[in-house]
Amino acid sequence: MAAGSPRLTASRHHPPLSLALLLAALALLATHPPALAAAPVARKASAARLEPAEATSRAAAAAGGVTATAAASDSSGRALASRWSGGKEGGGGRGGSADGEGRASAEEPRVYIVRFRTAPPVTAYTGGFEGLSPTAVPSRGRRGGRTGRYRLDSGDERVMAYSQHVQAMQDAELARGGVDARTQKLYSYTFALNGAAVRLTPVQAAALRRQAGVGAVSASARLHPRTMYTASLLGLRNRMWRWRDQRGRALQGEDVIVGVIDTGVWPENPAFTDQVSPPYGPVPARWRGGCGKENGADFPPALCNGKLVGARFFARGFLAGEAVDWRRDYASPRDVVGHGTHTASTAAGNQWNHVAMGNVSFGAASGMAPRARVATYKVVWAAKDGSYSADTADVVAAIEAAIADGVDVISQSLGKMFASPFDADEIAFLHAAQAGIFTAVAAGNMGGQLLSMLDHPSPWYTTVAASNTGRRYSTKLTLPGNRTFVGLSFMGAPLRKGTPAAVGPAMFPLVEGATAVATGRSQMRARYCQPGSLDLSKVKGAILICLRPNSDDVDPDRASDTLELSHVAAANGAAGVVIINEAAKMGTAAVLHPIPACHLGVWAMQPLLAFVRSQKSPQACISPALVAYGDAPAVADFSSTGPVEDPAVAAARGFGRHLNDVVKPDVAAPGVEIWAAWTQSVKQDSLSSIAPGVVKLAASAFNVNTGTSMATPHVAGAAALLIQAHPSWSPFAVKSAILTSASSLTRFGRPISTASGHRASPFDMGSGHLTPTGAVNPGLVYDATSADMVRFLVSVDERKARATGLVWSLPRGLVQQAVASYNLNQANIAVTGLKGEVVVTRTVRDVSGRRSTYTPTVVVPQGVAVRVMPKLLVVEPWATATYNVSMQVEQPSLSFAFGSLVWNDGVYSVRSVMAVQAVAK
Repeated sequence: MAAGSPRLTASRHHPPLSLALLLAALALLATHPPALAAAPVARKASAARLEPAEATSRAAAAAGGVTATAAASDSSGRALASRWSGGKEGGGGRGGSADGEGRASAEEPRVYIVRFRTAPPVTAYTGGFEGLSPTAVPSRGRRGGRTGRYRLDSGDERVMAYSQHVQAMQDAELARGGVDARTQKLYSYTFALNGAAVRLTPVQAAALRRQAGVGAVSASARLHPRTMYTASLLGLRNRMWRWRDQRGRALQGEDVIVGVIDTGVWPENPAFTDQVSPPYGPVPARWRGGCGKENGADFPPALCNGKLVGARFFARGFLAGEAVDWRRDYASPRDVVGHGTHTASTAAGNQWNHVAMGNVSFGAASGMAPRARVATYKVVWAAKDGSYSADTADVVAAIEAAIADGVDVISQSLGKMFASPFDADEIAFLHAAQAGIFTAVAAGNMGGQLLSMLDHPSPWYTTVAASNTGRRYSTKLTLPGNRTFVGLSFMGAPLRKGTPAAVGPAMFPLVEGATAVATGRSQMRARYCQPGSLDLSKVKGAILICLRPNSDDVDPDRASDTLELSHVAAANGAAGVVIINEAAKMGTAAVLHPIPACHLGVWAMQPLLAFVRSQKSPQACISPALVAYGDAPAVADFSSTGPVEDPAVAAARGFGRHLNDVVKPDVAAPGVEIWAAWTQSVKQDSLSSIAPGVVKLAASAFNVNTGTSMATPHVAGAAALLIQAHPSWSPFAVKSAILTSASSLTRFGRPISTASGHRASPFDMGSGHLTPTGAVNPGLVYDATSADMVRFLVSVDERKARATGLVWSLPRGLVQQAVASYNLNQANIAVTGLKGEVVVTRTVRDVSGRRSTYTPTVVVPQGVAVRVMPKLLVVEPWATATYNVSMQVEQPSLSFAFGSLVWNDGVYSVRSVMAVQAVAK
């Protein structure tokens, strides 16, 4: 990994594992043929286009069909790497400090994202350049008295002309700093940002920072991936899907386009076929994306259809930093790991897909919005060290493409630690909102920490926590004397033979990994069942105990994947495997293993290992999995929590300062043991490093995954349903409806708790648990504009907001002044560092079409006096009304206190949560 390129990880809780380029305008390509400008053209089927030489080499390398050989993929990958890494695989190398400059040579190039303040991006341009018409899209307006939602048309000649103008200005500004855009620029951003991803030396980066036209130069970061019963659980199958939109169509996401930024897609999966009844109609006319020939032979254009309307991939940022392991990946949008296929189908996969694994039927699976269209943007790649991650430069390019392509919803299950709302990808999502796009992102899988590790802190998208569904797949490890340890797993196969016991099930030898170490190998690696560390003769026919490590010393990106541990055990001939977490913060999850398995928490480590070490010939048996249903939901312990911290202060001091007045996460959704579509074939080499003769699962169209990655597309799919029902709503109105309708109670009417039994707070689950049936008709919404979000950022850090050119997002003639961050018009109320008294202001808009009188009910946060004014809120049809909430400190505390405010008119109940840190009277 390049020193300047930290990674984004898919928000996935192990065992599961999370931007389309636009064609440059013809005139610009004529003058800059090698450049990677990302401007759109007026072609409906535009696609992520690489240079012709790349497309040709990839097509030739992948010739031979979908399952391109490792050699072909490696050849294709080398061509890509050679082009985008400056002629050498691996780019800028590894290591370095947090700012990406570290101790590396001043001459060593790496990827930086340069943001310019010479002009606003397409989404924010309101005029000012002679001969160039405004292109900004209001994020709120009035249409027939209702909240307005407007869409950007990337094929509009005015948009294209302005985009080309911005690119030319970017190249000129780079040239002033001695940077050759032809050879050093990887991407040009004109929709999501006015910026570019550029290969620079630290010296060049420092020089650019001093230029007046440059707002920010930051090292491109790395993100990592963080998965159907849930459709019924959330009230869709028997209620919401039967409702009708204004055109009489079933409310199932019809003609809404969901863009998924992830690991790609397996297009042959039945979740993405268009051969359904009733058939899909024509692709919406606003759609500008597609599947191009540049995707190569393993992803021909014909794989896109009326359901899967677009597929693109972005690797330039990644390849400029390090090499892709082409034995384990495809140089195309094809998904090799399953994560992106899973999330895409959760959001918008076809309904009534039969889920069967082996001889076991698990019922029917469906996406949240089964009639929505899907577009995928692959940004996650396999590294040579076995990990999967994405580069920020590629992620911003995907957001850029999603805006220009015309998606309605973005689902992104990737994250990084210490995210800031001023990061390039965060601002890209802000401009996506300005273009009318709702975005759902994963909260992350770090659990409750002393320092918040929430992946996504900004208020312009919806940050999603993970909850369970009340469904539990449990299995038992039974010792002699009927002593049992209950864990989680799907039985991949029954245990057979074994030593007959006098009473009870047949027993098998029980072997600890550390005692089965191969000659000359590390006992520590054997303890964690690392590839090549075990003695086959000691493991064959036994139940193997593997510890799941919580240490960077044992290559945790690979070893902590429970499925890989069971593959190692199977490859060494084990009859079964017991996986034990090494730390309490590590969750357990059911996974379909290749051999019988039982996944246990850290609580089991001491008693089980003590038993094994006390016996001359320890034995055990693993029983078949059972499915049990209980009360739900509960917030998963691995789900990252608030409050949001300021990353700069956190990194410098080891603790955080709360970002002003934001409740995060926003909402919780199902994310534990989620069934959804999966990659149906694995590259031969993708598991070959585990052990010779590795046992692979039989190809299956579906799999189960756990993590906030899996929760995120539930919210994205719910948003698609709301957009179909209310096509004029802004992204902020959609978010408001989701939040104010969220439930704080379980299905049995109890307050929602965490999986460990503690009562869940707004910093665990935001407003509560996703309730789509309530969101479709919320009564009132808290609407906002992207300009409101920019003013919020000015209040957080005016210097950063102005330095990065964000003030361009404020419409011309509008006073560019900050407002108190607690007065951002969002559904929830948060006040950090309250001293004395403060008055919070909110404005609601009626979306019911009826005159209503609402009365407030307040659950008061401890230590704070709360007064709501007025006592009766009268709202005319489609009109707005404003209220104030006075908060005064009565008992200071450094801790947050929580409460709620509910407006009720007898028909609608509109709930906002409150989080207050009262520090002084």
